[in-house]
Amino acid sequence: MLVGAVDGCDCGEPLATLVPDAAVSPASLDWGTVAVGVPDVAEVQIGNRGTGALDVVAVTIEPADAGFRLLAVPTRVQPQRAEVVPVELSAPFPGDYVAVLVIVTDDPDTPEVRVPLRATGGVGRLVVEPEPIDFGVVHEGPGASRVVTLRNDGFDFLSVRGASFVDGAGFVIDTATLPASLGPDESTVLTVTLLPTGAMLDGLAEPLLRDTLRLDASTGPQDVEVQARVNLAPVARAVERDTRQTTVKVGAGTPVFLDGSETFEPEGDDFVFQWSVAERPAGSAAGVVGQGQPTVRMTPDLIGRYVVRLRTTDEYGAFREADVTVLPRDLAVVLSWEPAADAPCRAFDDDACAAMTADERARRCCGQSDLDLHLVAPGGALGDYGSCPVACEDVAFCAEEGDAHVDSCRST
Repeated sequence: MLVGAVDGCDCGEPLATLVPDAAVSPASLDWGTVAVGVPDVAEVQIGNRGTGALDVVAVTIEPADAGFRLLAVPTRVQPQRAEVVPVELSAPFPGDYVAVLVIVTDDPDTPEVRVPLRATGGVGRLVVEPEPIDFGVVHEGPGASRVVTLRNDGFDFLSVRGASFVDGAGFVIDTATLPASLGPDESTVLTVTLLPTGAMLDGLAEPLLRDTLRLDASTGPQDVEVQARVNLAPVARAVERDTRQTTVKVGAGTPVFLDGSETFEPEGDDFVFQWSVAERPAGSAAGVVGQGQPTVRMTPDLIGRYVVRLRTTDEYGAFREADVTVLPRDLAVVLSWEPAADAPCRAFDDDACAAMTADERARRCCGQSDLDLHLVAPGGALGDYGSCPVACEDVAFCAEEGDAHVDSCRST
């Protein structure tokens, strides 16, 4: 462009040419490693260092299908100004992406500027936190759980299809959150639980459990070491004191003595006894007498099933439990009746009945009735008790009124 004086004017000023001068920056664009499927935008500036306006003839990307696209293209850049060309990268797959941004202007010296474009679509990377998974000391009884975070620290989606333990040392994993698909920076959690027992330590030189948590991920199998040191609980042993059995049959109102004196602590720690009635008939108020002692008493107050539970706990909180089941006698009958309001026996109070002879009292006073129940063998007669039940020592025991031999004379 030439700028001079108007025709007929001799101003003495020289003619000046207004020339554009393109300046493109940066000279290249490198996105580095990017998340797959997540668009990312970078900018190229077209500057004009000249004295005349710079016309932008064309802006293209070669090749057009390389994963880059133009979001906007300026048409003119004024002198000493700059315009922005936003370039969007979308990497649909892991791998390298390469292209060239071609800028064509009316710059007389450099009509075409080529800007290399480069990016790498990254891959997913599974990160486990914490790693390794160290439970520290875990007490038998209460056990312990640890929350494990699975996070995608990479640049592409990954999936975790499942998780399992390699050695079966006793750790348990809750896989309710799997399978999981994780995008970049996304995470999910697993819960690992250990409820240790003495059997888990059989054959080990020290009370240390180790295992390997194997994650089945789309990026490949990934192993995480897991370990825990176990504090064993006292070995609870509870029996009925006299029979030394864990199941006993007694009549309602008969005291039962429960003995836990054979309990021992394998590691020598101090421990305490705690007894409870874990199961009882509806309406029963039976409890233990002698709480905290190795031997306690429980008296069934209703006919039904009772379970007395012993929990032995060491000084660190590790515990085990043992149960004794108290059952009713094989035949237990409770009879109750109330004389009618106009019954003749109501004419005599307690003092009057006490003054009578036994025979007269049995005939005239209330509450003197009796009911005899006799068990006979099928097809037998009164007094025929049939064959002795399994484990019975003496058939005569079956006819006893008391409970002294009830456990040696019951049918299995």
